[in-house]
Amino acid sequence: MGTINKLTERYQEALNTILFAIKIDPHYKEALYNLGDVYKKQGDYEKAIACFNNILSGDSGDKDAHFFLGIVLYTTGKYDLALKSFLKVVELDSRHKKAYYNIGNIYNKQLKYDKAISNFLQSIAIDSKYKKSHFNLGTAYFKQNIFDKAAECYAKVIEIDPNDKEAYVDLGNCLYKIKKYEEAKKYFIMAIEIDNNFKKPYYYLGMCYYKLKLFDKGIIAFKKAIELDPNQKKYYYNLGILYDEIGEIDNAVKCLKKAVDFDNFYEDAKKRLESCLRKQNNKNNQFDNY
Repeated sequence: MGTINKLTERYQEALNTILFAIKIDPHYKEALYNLGDVYKKQGDYEKAIACFNNILSGDSGDKDAHFFLGIVLYTTGKYDLALKSFLKVVELDSRHKKAYYNIGNIYNKQLKYDKAISNFLQSIAIDSKYKKSHFNLGTAYFKQNIFDKAAECYAKVIEIDPNDKEAYVDLGNCLYKIKKYEEAKKYFIMAIEIDNNFKKPYYYLGMCYYKLKLFDKGIIAFKKAIELDPNQKKYYYNLGILYDEIGEIDNAVKCLKKAVDFDNFYEDAKKRLESCLRKQNNKNNQFDNY
């Protein structure tokens, strides 16, 4: 709490200093940039937008003001306006990799994947090691079920940054989608080696083990996923399925009930639970007959 207060105090001091400079010179561009940045960091986005628009009212060709205005507009979900700002940036500077990257992000949001891909490729053409564009290019391909190209993008991210745990998971997912389960699990394991408290790879690793019929290992993976995030219904559902597969019906029922508790409209879990309850009743009846 003390750190937050000190940070707030520093922002307020900076704000007062910048406002004083602007009072002396209302068109002091550097001060307006700094003021917009402070407002953005404080979450006061409308004031940040006003600052960058103020700069542009005096110099409509200021590409940085267009860019930062676009960032704030994007942050507030005003994607169409943000797109106009970023398009203006590349009109002023055709080699602005970050503008193309952000244009790609907006098209991804709008589900216009072909346009997103085009802009990410443009960004990469300017800087072949720009990791963010490779990653989000992979996302655009993945959303269109072009898993081989998506995998190439995530592999490039890993080449640029061997510690990018998200890239290992997403590359593993591409391989999972094309049923290369043995290869996919290797990437999920590598993600875990980078961060053993990263929940996502445990879930997908569990799914790989399920497909490979390595049920005991799958159970361990799903249990770890639940330990890290106990509020995901699909973790309990899939753990329940694996318990069912190995004949541990009581444990299967417990997990599937938990999944249904999270979502009473989880039809797959309800159907599997009904099946397991029948098995459980049959087992109990067999014991009663002894």
